[in-house]
Parts: sequence; structure tokens; C-alpha cells
Amino acid sequence: MSLPALATSTLTVGADRFDATPVKPPHKMGPLCWPTQYSRVGRTDIISDYKGHRFLFNKGDGWKSSHVTLKGAHTIYPAPWGGYITADTESNAILSLDSLTADRPKSISNINGKALNRPHDLVIDPVSKYVYLLDGSRRLIRFKSLSGPFEEMSFPFADMNYARSLSLMEDHVYVANSSRGSMIRIDDFAHAKYTIIHSRRNENDYAAGAYGLSGLVLNSVTKANGRYFATNYFTTSYAQGKDPDAMRLISWRSWKDFQRGRFEDLSHLIPRGRVPYTVSVSGRRLMLTYFNHEKPCDGDGAMVIDMRLPLDNAVN
Repeated sequence: MSLPALATSTLTVGADRFDATPVKPPHKMGPLCWPTQYSRVGRTDIISDYKGHRFLFNKGDGWKSSHVTLKGAHTIYPAPWGGYITADTESNAILSLDSLTADRPKSISNINGKALNRPHDLVIDPVSKYVYLLDGSRRLIRFKSLSGPFEEMSFPFADMNYARSLSLMEDHVYVANSSRGSMIRIDDFAHAKYTIIHSRRNENDYAAGAYGLSGLVLNSVTKANGRYFATNYFTTSYAQGKDPDAMRLISWRSWKDFQRGRFEDLSHLIPRGRVPYTVSVSGRRLMLTYFNHEKPCDGDGAMVIDMRLPLDNAVN
């Protein structure tokens, strides 16, 4: 599978199992500003440009910009009923779009009598067709239609605080319990049963940090080619003098390794001083965005990381 024709350059860095390739939409479209997702849907590449208040997309015929009014959308996915669905975090709403060029979305800002509170992410189960929505009020909501019904489960503060993203792995929905550095596996949604997988770190809550200070502060987690990959929100202003560049992008073999802190640090693949956010998978490629927290919109970007198989020769 080849990338659309873009203004790109290839940079091979670090371990010979990974090649990192920056992706740069045309200069005339303006710089990316705090991009939070780069993914592929079929043959279409999509970038969610969070503080640029837009989506950029490329169907192989050049990059174009969305027309919909956005306040700040972290991610966008194809909806089970057709078109696309996004959580527009800063407008406290989810939007359903007929297409990437649609300008009049259907919007929902209240579910089950409760206003949405900075909904951060969505994931779609391709088998059940459920859409899972992560709301900032420690709610996980699922539905198959914007007309409902909407089922939800809530998490006590003791188990969850600030959660940034959802993943679908191993036939389970996972929540990245970001500020606690843990993962929550949903075992039985209907009966609100879940398992918390802890990493090795102190018990404080961190919205951002550095590995030597906070341990993991997870942005996004995925699994590809037998290994797990995750990004962390590490940046200078939250690092308290620790190194904010280490462990921004990590990989590991098993959940036991996760619990023991046995990670491979792949941060050399990301430009220094940048926060990598959502990590997506397309075949043998990881697709991700990164941004400059300290000086937003300065040197923000997107990239693909080609994985040269096998990956299991990594030493954690």
C-alpha cells in the first residue's frame, strides 16, 4: 500500500526495524496546528488538525480541507451508518458528517439527560457496530445510532481520572487512563465489569510530565504486528527538570511487560521537543501526529513509521 503523492522526505533513524517518514501537506494550506490524529480510511488519509479547527484529507489526488465548523476535534472515524463521526472536544459535542466535505453535521451535546463534557475519543467495533464514546465525565457510552438508545457505564474517581483515548485490541475496548498511567480493559460493558492494568509509577495524577517524574502519561495505545505501541504526554513545562524527550513513543511485548516497565523507547523517531499524540495502524505502518506544546503550531507535523518485520528481536 503506497502513500498518496505528497511533499515528503524519508528519514531512516535509529534501529533498523523502523523507518520514519514525515508527511507535509502543501505549504499553501498553512501549517498544522496541534494535530492529534493521522489515519487511513480505505485509500483516504486524514489528519485531525485540532487547533487548526479542520480536517485535512487526501484521497490520492492531493490534500484538501474540510468545510465543517470545528472548535477542536481530536479524532474522526467512519460511522457504521455511513459518513464519519467525530468528537468535537472543545464544543462538547459529537458530530456526524455525511462526507469529509460536509458543512452541516448532525450534532449531539447531551446524552441520557447529561451534557457531554469534552468528549475525547471514539472507537467503532466492526463486529457489533457499536460506537464507543469516551466522555470527560468518566463516562463510557455506546450506541449504534445517533437516535439511540445510549448505554453507558461510569467509573469512580478511585479508578479513573483524566482519560484521553480508546483502543480496540484483542476483542476488547481499552481506555487509556492517562493521568494514572494505566489501561482499563472493558470485560463486560452490560454489567460494568473491567480490569485495570497498572504500570510502574507513583500514585499521583499527571496530565503531562516526563517519564523520570511521572511514569507513563498515556495519550494513545495500539497493537500492531504482535507488539503494543503507545505515546505519552511529556513536555518541558511539566517535566520539573527531568528529560521530556525520553519514552514519548514506546513499545512492549505483553501486558506483563507493561506492568513491569519493560519498554523499548522509540522516541528517537519523533522530533525532539514534540508531543506525539494518537497512534494509528495501517498495515505495517504506524501513523501519528506530533505537536509543540511549548510553542503551539511551530514545527507540528504528521508522520508514518514503517515497521520492518519481524519486530520480536527487540530487547526490552
